[in-house]
Amino acid sequence: MPVKDAALINAALATTLINAEISTNISRIQSVVLTRLSVYPKSKGNLLLQEVTRRKASVANTAVLLWMEGKPTLAIYLMSEACKSDPTNVINPNNYPSFLTMCGAQQLALPILTNLNKRFPRTNSILNNITQAWLGLGDIQRAEKYADSTIRIYAWHPQANMAKCLIKESKGNIPAAIETAEKAIINKWI
Repeated sequence: MPVKDAALINAALATTLINAEISTNISRIQSVVLTRLSVYPKSKGNLLLQEVTRRKASVANTAVLLWMEGKPTLAIYLMSEACKSDPTNVINPNNYPSFLTMCGAQQLALPILTNLNKRFPRTNSILNNITQAWLGLGDIQRAEKYADSTIRIYAWHPQANMAKCLIKESKGNIPAAIETAEKAIINKWI
């Protein structure tokens, strides 16, 4: 179980985004990310963006494919570009923070996800992404709340059930942890 990181939790809670700020926030995050990258990912990301645009292909789908190929840096770069180019698309701003969360930047992901959750309540993918972000920051209470919300909508949600399994295990409730783990695993085979 991740150790609770009060500083990052406070950073996530301190940022509230209105709809019009999503694109600006994503641009700000991308600027921060770009300052930490070496020359190769920046130039490669830019070349990929130009090529995908030239071919009139989906930048977002290309980002997802890059993620699946194990190229998270390029995936984050392209997904941020996809978000900026089409700010009305709700799928991309949901995927972008999930990428950030999986790379350990949950505090950057949560303000975007919180905004999306206000705009599109009871959307299981958004609720699960919030679950994973809080879990990554070690805020078990908030993670459990969102995992429960996800599971109420989609009882067999694999990631939400695995999060719930970890939470139950951390509390010493092994039988309940096993039960939720089975829900997560069984769903993958249904």
